[in-house]
Amino acid sequence: MINDLRDEIKRQIEKKNNFSIGYRIEKELIGLLVLKYACDTFGMSYEMVIKADSLEDILFPEKNFEYKSLCNINHFNLLTHIQYEKIEDLVKEYLGSDDIGINIFNNNSKKVCIISNINASIFELYKGVYDINGNTTYVTDKFHSSRYVDCVFKFYDKVLGINNQYMEYDKISFKDYDYLYVYDGNPTYRFIKNSDNVGLYRTFIDLFNSNKNLKIILHTNFRKISNLTDTRFIIDYISKILFYDDKNTFVYYEKKDDETVSIIDYNKDKIKSLDKLFEIIDNNRKQKDVLVKTTGNDIKKNCYRIGFRLYQDGVKENIKSINEIVDENTRLINRLSSINRIIEQEINKFINR
Repeated sequence: MINDLRDEIKRQIEKKNNFSIGYRIEKELIGLLVLKYACDTFGMSYEMVIKADSLEDILFPEKNFEYKSLCNINHFNLLTHIQYEKIEDLVKEYLGSDDIGINIFNNNSKKVCIISNINASIFELYKGVYDINGNTTYVTDKFHSSRYVDCVFKFYDKVLGINNQYMEYDKISFKDYDYLYVYDGNPTYRFIKNSDNVGLYRTFIDLFNSNKNLKIILHTNFRKISNLTDTRFIIDYISKILFYDDKNTFVYYEKKDDETVSIIDYNKDKIKSLDKLFEIIDNNRKQKDVLVKTTGNDIKKNCYRIGFRLYQDGVKENIKSINEIVDENTRLINRLSSINRIIEQEINKFINR
């Protein structure tokens, strides 16, 4: 049902605009689910909603007006496709995809979640950060800037009858939790270079100093953390790195007594299910083409680069040499850029005198 509805939304958007964007489709889809919930729960007329020309024509009960903010849609007629379905079943179907996201936790551990600046272009990943088991407290302020996401998640909670929590960072007692899960949706070009991201990593250290048993899982993509130079001050806290696919890499941080770092590659030929993946993570044993072990010191020697094949047979001198050439080239480019800026400034002074 959900995929059929998504296809129909895409068709109608393309009919009007000649193109469609993924996050626009998802927002329309969620908006339709919210409208159905409003009709079923608040006694709003399906006929009135379906015939509406704009959102302003739809009268929400005043005490539930917040739902209107989630209905930024244009195709109210599509509500006919789900009018006789159960809203609980529709939301479960929507959330029941194969997104690994917060499902990386294979138990009911209590978690704090920071959704770090999700970019609109990857809206479809929101659902992968939602905890359908209701064991997560979502940070609503620090490193997070999307009130819309909070509203959507609270809508899911209401429909499914579960109790995720939503709190400001300073009001959370981290000693009461097992994990901090951080989803970083920043575009690659802003990663780390943005002072907020550096602050995020320094916050990890503060949390470890006051909560020695806390574990942190950072969910991002490989390109952002393929080189750990900018976060070298926290490299000794890395215990595992999981490469799931191009869009999903998980870095496990914790306070530990040794330098060992496990690197896991999700080899679909050898790992047939998430349960098998969780078993490999928990057992933490070397396995050819699946799990290798290295150390934080080796990563430092290898110019802070990570990669599964890079460490499968140990750090190799020819790879190190290539890395050193790349790093030197980057340094020279940055230096040249700085010189160009200085020259431009001096020319401008000369011209403007």
